[in-house]
Amino acid sequence: MSHSSLPLVPLPYPLILLPGARATLPISHKQADALIHLLDSSLSNPVLAAVPLLQHEGATTLNRWGVTARITRFVRPRQHSDEPYLLTLTGTARVRLANYPPSHAADADANANANADALSLPHLNFVHPPPDAQSPPAPDIVQDFKAAAARLLERFAQDNSLSARKRESWARIAQLVDETEPERAAALADAIVSAVGAEHADKLGE
Repeated sequence: MSHSSLPLVPLPYPLILLPGARATLPISHKQADALIHLLDSSLSNPVLAAVPLLQHEGATTLNRWGVTARITRFVRPRQHSDEPYLLTLTGTARVRLANYPPSHAADADANANANADALSLPHLNFVHPPPDAQSPPAPDIVQDFKAAAARLLERFAQDNSLSARKRESWARIAQLVDETEPERAAALADAIVSAVGAEHADKLGE
């Protein structure tokens, strides 16, 4: 496993970003200023950490897991308007907060402030798990996933409320499930969960 310090973009509840998926979120002017400074000082599209905010019993906290992400689009508001900046991110790989529960001052600030205006882009320490190619899931886990995915996709492929084009698309994805190698199973699971629009808790459990 490797470690790195990455600028944090908290994802407002209930938004969750998975590897390979895209998400668009409003960001505050303070965050936008920090992002513009980061872009101006980077030679390439910088790597960010997108971490979901959780709500439980009136408290807002950072989730332990998030993803590294690249900026796909950054839209400035019209002049003299109250519109927020809009940031579109594409998830690339999972990362885990190195200090959890937060203990570092920056971590604590990010965890304590649900108000986006109180945040800029604090740098937090993250752990990068090894790629799936280096540590693929156990064979029994892969088989269980394939069986569950096949049942779900077959149901979508036979759903007459969907257009013929969508049913064909689900059927093609179902064919991919059987052919997927163990080291690609997690990536396929992310793609399926993003495509079907799973519930917040199911995405979080991913």
